Parts: sequence; structure tokens; C-alpha cells
Amino acid sequence: MYVDTVLASGSTGVLAARFGVSCAITSQFIVGQTIVWRVYGNNETLGGAVMDSSNTVKGYIEVAGVKDPLPLTYGNHSGVAFWTAVLKTGTATGLYNTLGVISYKVTMIAKDQDSIKVLSTKLTRKAVNGVPVKVDGQYVYERVPAYKTVKVTPALKGAVGTWQSNFTASSLVTLYAVPTA
Repeated sequence: MYVDTVLASGSTGVLAARFGVSCAITSQFIVGQTIVWRVYGNNETLGGAVMDSSNTVKGYIEVAGVKDPLPLTYGNHSGVAFWTAVLKTGTATGLYNTLGVISYKVTMIAKDQDSIKVLSTKLTRKAVNGVPVKVDGQYVYERVPAYKTVKVTPALKGAVGTWQSNFTASSLVTLYAVPTA
């Protein structure tokens, strides 16, 4: 799982005009700015398949001090698809305003699987330039790799992945007060 944070476009607050660059990776935010988490995940059970809305039940971010987890939504952002969650900060009621390091945990839950693709082999008639090969009047066969879909019963429980930052202190997501003159 890969997780980063960026400043949301349409930034608000007294410093929006100065620090309004959106979608630039950062871990430092000022009260009034909107924090966006970007999450990419791969499911090892599915051979490293990208976790998208077709194979993922849900994803969310638990932020210390926020009652309800922030739901992750999957979508295309300027040609690249990934999961996002938003935390609006500010001094108004209902906005996040706890200064300092923001502690959080990301969770992704894959869908249960009742069928999987497995690598197998199949016999095929060997051909050279489209002409079947014979040896002593018998066709020659060769084994070739092929994927096939196999039903699984009972269904395989969807994997659950979590991620928490173990970055150095200077890289942790941090909320600062608006500087005073």
C-alpha cells in the first residue's frame, strides 16, 4: 500500500493565495487548508492486482480525534486512478482543528473471491508456419502455459490491509496554526 497527502485544490484560509498549490505532496498543513490522502493498493491474493472498486469492498482512514472514519473513494484524477479521502481543517464547528501531528490509520478491505485465475498448462498441437507438425505419422503436441478460472468453495475471505506511518517526525502529517505577523 502506498499512502501520501496533498493539499486539496481550491484551498481556503488566510494563506490560500500564498500556499494554494494543489496536489503537491506535503505533510505540513495550516488550519483552513483541506488535506487529501491518496492511497494506492495491490492485492497479493489476486496476483498483485490493483485494488480498485471492482475488487474492493471499502477503504477508510481513521484519524485520531475524528469520530467517524473518512471513507476512501476510487476515481480517475487527471488520467491516474487511485483512492482519496478528505479532511477539512479550520476553526468553524465540525472542522478538524487539533494542532500538531495527525495520527491516522488506513484500512483497505478486498471483496471475497468465489473464483480465481490460476496458471495451468494445456496441450496444443505444434505447428510451424501454420502447418501441424507430425513425427512418424503422429501429430506432435506441446504444453503451453494458460490461465483458467476456477470456482472456490467456500469463497476466500477478502484480505484486509492496514497502513500506519512510521516516518521520521519531520515527515509526519502535521497541522499548524496560521502564523501571526
